[in-house]
This record gives sequence, structure tokens and C-alpha cells, in this order.
Amino acid sequence: MGSRHLILYVLRVCYHHNDLCCGNAFETRSLNPIELERTIRWTEAVDRALLNRNFTCHRCGHRWRSSTQESKPNGAGPIEKRLLKFAVLLVASWCVMTTVHELGHIICGYACGGTLTDADLLPWHLPYSFFEPDPHPLVTLWGGPILGVFIPVVIALAIRTNWMGFIASFCVLANGAYIATAWLSGDRYLDTPKLLEHGAHPISIAIYCLLTIGFGYVGFRRQCILVLGPARVENTTNTASNLTS
Repeated sequence: MGSRHLILYVLRVCYHHNDLCCGNAFETRSLNPIELERTIRWTEAVDRALLNRNFTCHRCGHRWRSSTQESKPNGAGPIEKRLLKFAVLLVASWCVMTTVHELGHIICGYACGGTLTDADLLPWHLPYSFFEPDPHPLVTLWGGPILGVFIPVVIALAIRTNWMGFIASFCVLANGAYIATAWLSGDRYLDTPKLLEHGAHPISIAIYCLLTIGFGYVGFRRQCILVLGPARVENTTNTASNLTS
């Protein structure tokens, strides 16, 4: 394998195979043992080809720049640190989700002319709010799941940070899962039975659940990979060694 072929092969993997970021090894099955052995001779050529280049993972969207120093995507690091970060993000996501969801009820209830008689926003149990009178209870009820998704997503799009993307994805998935679970449980104190009681069409609830759970799952899975994934981009001196492993 000549240097030009090896460099093109490595660049093709970096730009199109996405595996440097998402934690998988290089695909080496297409190289026979003789070719693998000869790749060691071209380490310096690979170094020059990859040095100071910008890369984008097409699977998770992470961007980084190669250098002679070891560089890591945001999710890399000791497993204990990644697990701690994941746990902190989960707690923060739960607090944001429950608070914003209930604030959605309160905002819509006030907007419709209701009088708030009691409310509790503490996140370590299910928050609640009561309006008496409530001229438009259906609007008040829909305010929680709709604003509970809309507000975090808008903030995530505005500030574009990984931690806010994690929280927003969690809020989308959790709101959909909550409405679906409440529908299945039939508990009259939960949102879905109240929505049905006040005239919400089951199809509208089903569409909401499908959209939020579907998009929320995809986004939250991607964010979990970014946080928990052991992916790291090693310095380019080790690239040819990785190919032979």
C-alpha cells in the first residue's frame, strides 16, 4: 500500500466513517496482513496528512481539530467523571422538566383568566397547580406538556451547548413519556385523564406522544452517547498503530 493510498484511506475514514468520534475502531478487515504491516512505515505521512485538519462526526455532530497533542471530544475522559457528569445532567434535567412543565400550566391558566389557588413546584415529587375558577381548563392542561417542550428546545437552539441539548432532549422525551404513561394508568389526578375529561381528542394526545417520544428518544440517545461515550481522538502518531490492532 503506497503512502497516497494509505492517506486517502485514513482521510476517507475520518471524514465519512465517523468512527473516530463515536468510539469504534478503524475498519481494517479490507487490508491484508502484508498491507497492515506496511502501514507502519507511513506513520509520518499520515501525521502530515491529518495534522491541523478540522473533522466533523456525521453521526453525532461533534467537531474537533487534529493536532500533535491528544484531543478528546467532550464526552471523553475517565469513566467516573463521565458517570458523574451524566448523573448531574439527569438531576438537572428532571428539575428543569418538572418545573417548566408546571410553569406551563400556570402561565396558560393565568393567560386564560384563571385564579391560582394552590401550587407546588418542588421537583422531588410531582408538582401541581390548581386554578379556581379556570375558564379554559383545556388550555391550562395543554400548557404544561406544550410549553414544557417548547421552552427548553428554544433555549437549547439559542445557546447551543451540549449540556442544554441534553436537558432539552430529556424534556421532550420525558413529557411525551409522562403523557403516554398517564394515559395508560388512568389516574384521574394526572394530566392525560384530565385532558380527556375536558374534551381533548385522543388522536391529538396520540400525535403529541408519538412526536415527543420519537424525536425525544433520538435526541436523548445522541446526547447520552456524547456524555457517556469513551470516544477519543488519539494523536496522529498512533494512527497507523491503531490500524494494525
